[in-house]
Amino acid sequence: MNTPMRAYVFLSAALATGAAAQAPVTIQFLGNVLGPGAVVNGISDDGSTVVGYYRPPGALNHGYRLRQSTLQDLGVLPNHNNSAAAGVNGNGDIVVGSGSFSSFCCPLPPEATRALPNSQFGGLGFLATGTGSGAQAVDASGDVIVGTADYTIPNWPWTQATAPVMWLLGVIQRLPTGTSPDSMWPTAVDDLGVRICGIAQDSGGNRRGILWTGAASGPVDLPPLPGHGNCDTIAISSDGTLIAGHSWSQFEFRSIRWRNGVAEDLGQPLYFNPGARWNILCANADCTLLGGEGVTNGFPSRAMLWKEGRGWIDLHGLLGQLGVDLVGNTLATIQGISADGSVITGWTVNQEPYVLRNLPLDGFAVRDIGCGIGADIYHHGLPVRGQAFGINTSGGNQSVILAGAPISLPVPGCSNCRVGAIDFSFLGNSLSVNVPNAPFLLGVTLAFQGAGTIGWGPYPCLGALKFTSAVDVTIR
Repeated sequence: MNTPMRAYVFLSAALATGAAAQAPVTIQFLGNVLGPGAVVNGISDDGSTVVGYYRPPGALNHGYRLRQSTLQDLGVLPNHNNSAAAGVNGNGDIVVGSGSFSSFCCPLPPEATRALPNSQFGGLGFLATGTGSGAQAVDASGDVIVGTADYTIPNWPWTQATAPVMWLLGVIQRLPTGTSPDSMWPTAVDDLGVRICGIAQDSGGNRRGILWTGAASGPVDLPPLPGHGNCDTIAISSDGTLIAGHSWSQFEFRSIRWRNGVAEDLGQPLYFNPGARWNILCANADCTLLGGEGVTNGFPSRAMLWKEGRGWIDLHGLLGQLGVDLVGNTLATIQGISADGSVITGWTVNQEPYVLRNLPLDGFAVRDIGCGIGADIYHHGLPVRGQAFGINTSGGNQSVILAGAPISLPVPGCSNCRVGAIDFSFLGNSLSVNVPNAPFLLGVTLAFQGAGTIGWGPYPCLGALKFTSAVDVTIR
């Protein structure tokens, strides 16, 4: 079915002196295409195709493929009445998800689904001794699909368990789990279908990130941050070398990224409300741009971006600073980012999906999205390894995000130091930053963002320290 979309197009203002001309920022709200309650779950690498589920008139949820201006209902499997799309390959030709039958009296188990180019969903089947399955993600070619399927435990024919699986060219096989008794499931797969990240959970509910690399011995564990007991994975880079996820303890929840198995703290700020946190939900091809939501108790979520070298950015606030009129909408989440970061999709606080194009992520500095609170780096105490330096601020109740450092690497001679959260302290209206004497910090540029209490609801306006003399400082 072809349905025209309404598109709101806004020219972004000049962001810096001498900045190169850029295509206009456009945002499309899809409520008149998908109807109320629709969900977007992902976007193709090339940015052409958005997938998720919606509710056609007189039906339950159906998976959809929205390619440019064409909406395709992916239908339901025979004897099913529900479906949902969970992932899409690089060019939008292959959509994966699951279908099920919902009924008060006799629901049927779900089955993993796949839609080929211009086709509706077809079933991917089950393991030999199972009756349920579901697909979570697909590689760039569409040849490798990952998900879960249940099976009967040998010698316990009345007991079903769930296994991580992959479909290679449509043929199902179990992913190895080694000797671990923990439950495991995949969350994402790299472009070549070689590396698969996922989650393992023990009987006590504790989680850890895992990575399959093709070894028959099973996945390798991905460690949480020091002092944390749990972690998970959400996204993987196209080459499989970077993985994004979260790490948490009883008192702290952090967004992190693993580089070659080493956890990096992404500088998630801590707020007075213990329920406040940022959640990563998606990433671009090289995991230098992460999308998600800010969540706090009692308030709607807020669409958030993390950018390499810049830290967390309030997408809604940034669009306002760029002069983009959102027509009364508030962006709540980011659910998908194209490979190059030029197309972003998610939904609003009213659960209306949107597609945002041409956001100038390289065209602004932190000070350009500030909220007017001035700050200056001291004229003394510049960033030098092993020394402290300071920042004057004109507001209190501030917290600070530090980006750009190699994060969560060990600091020689300082067992309690964690680069990326290096000993910030406020003294009145001054911020003191201690730089460890770590050789690998030489020449690293630190990009600061401030966060205060003057933002929307309980959320800070990121960039609130709005540096008036310098944004980026390089350690000497």
